[in-house]
Amino acid sequence: MSAVLEAVRGYAQTQPDNIAVSGVGQSLSYSDLQGEVEKLSAKLLASGSKVLGVFADNSPAWIIIDLAAVAADIVLVPLPVYFSDRQLVHVIQDTGIDVVFTDQHSRIKALNDSFQSTGAYDLFGGQISCVSTSSATTQIDIENISKITYTSGTTGAPKGVCLTQETLDKVAKSLALASDGKMSDLHLSVFPLAMLLENVGVYSVLLSGATSIQLPLIDVGMHGSSGLDVKKMCDCFVENNVTTTIMSPQMLLALCHYLSNNKQHLSKLRFLAVGGAHVHEKLLALAVNCSLPVYQGYGLSECGSVVCLNTVVKNKASSVGLPLPHVEIKISDDGEVCVKGALFRKYLSETPVLLDSQGFYQTGDLGYMDDEGFLYIVGRKKHVFITSFGRNVSPEWPEEELNMQTVIAQSVVYGEGMAINAAIIVPVQNVTETQIDKAVTAVNTTLPDYSRIGVWLYADEPFSIMNQQLTSTGRLRRQIIWSVYGERIVTRYKQKGELFL
Repeated sequence: MSAVLEAVRGYAQTQPDNIAVSGVGQSLSYSDLQGEVEKLSAKLLASGSKVLGVFADNSPAWIIIDLAAVAADIVLVPLPVYFSDRQLVHVIQDTGIDVVFTDQHSRIKALNDSFQSTGAYDLFGGQISCVSTSSATTQIDIENISKITYTSGTTGAPKGVCLTQETLDKVAKSLALASDGKMSDLHLSVFPLAMLLENVGVYSVLLSGATSIQLPLIDVGMHGSSGLDVKKMCDCFVENNVTTTIMSPQMLLALCHYLSNNKQHLSKLRFLAVGGAHVHEKLLALAVNCSLPVYQGYGLSECGSVVCLNTVVKNKASSVGLPLPHVEIKISDDGEVCVKGALFRKYLSETPVLLDSQGFYQTGDLGYMDDEGFLYIVGRKKHVFITSFGRNVSPEWPEEELNMQTVIAQSVVYGEGMAINAAIIVPVQNVTETQIDKAVTAVNTTLPDYSRIGVWLYADEPFSIMNQQLTSTGRLRRQIIWSVYGERIVTRYKQKGELFL
């Protein structure tokens, strides 16, 4: 049996009245949660479903469905609410999902005329509809697979990562240990539960016998895929006495600016894990000034999410932390980070799994480890570009410097075969071109000449998941962004008399 299910069952006996999950106007004790999971798992077994999709906002019902699927040994496929209709159809067909549990019934039914409503469940106050998608199914090998999580990827269609429950349990156990999980913890999910990082984070909360707070994302200040009402989020933290959470660097930056300007203090918060992208040292320093207990981490879906994490006891702010207890890391001769310990079983597609002769997964990230074993990430192997002068540049470096400027919200840097590097910039609202010029000049003074920005242009809109320019974890989809702005960059180069190789 899954370690998470065993923990829930155990707490249902030893602390039955303690709250396991809370939502809008409702709370499930561990005894309640155990009962709800048993009832739904029995119905799932009787239904004959093999692959179950869940397309819903954060709520206690989402967690009941997830755990019931584990108990019934049914493959669960989280369907991100920010996926486009085209992506949803791809995932349903790719995995052979036969039933979707959803709180957005009309949207799922509209994906295909053959999809049929098959009833509804009242999952502890959460109304969830069932839509049969059996006509869209394909046969896949699901043996020993518990969950298929989809990365939106950096280029094309979403890619299915097949994970066993054993892998997810290992990661959740290590995460609970590294974060010093306590029964008194109140963990607020600000990411969608369909994101593996948040999903595994909830597992670690339940392993610790703590409380998972699951509110609709709009109630915690999240609008769509990337909109953020930071005041609402801050108020939500205070109202719910939140002690732990997980954020992206961009969310952390917005929170720090808000706290700095409003002199508010999140006194109950004891562990704020931040990941999904590298965190600039200036942002970490800003978080310290705001009295935020921030701990940077690193992970990949292929490794069951979290791989490394700084902790209260062992913390080097500029690193992504020490490997979790179940993880082994080595650095290849060309600087690639390779991981072993809890890996995915396969990709759903024909994409090969990149394991070396010793069974290490080749992550594609470049990094190094110090003498104490802390890992440092310096960029993506495939993102490194070579300028026309033959210099190698990791674009993440100048991008981080640009994004720390108060007038710049987002940026992406290109320079392959170019004499000077180009940046596409998303400005903060009501900022002038002169202010952006000054910010770029300030950044250039901190960079070596080969990494500096020679030209820049405004983005038409923020990079987001909705416009396919960000992955689900907030990483830039560089090829797609280039397809939108590449011609304009070439035009600017010609205006300056520069040429590509």
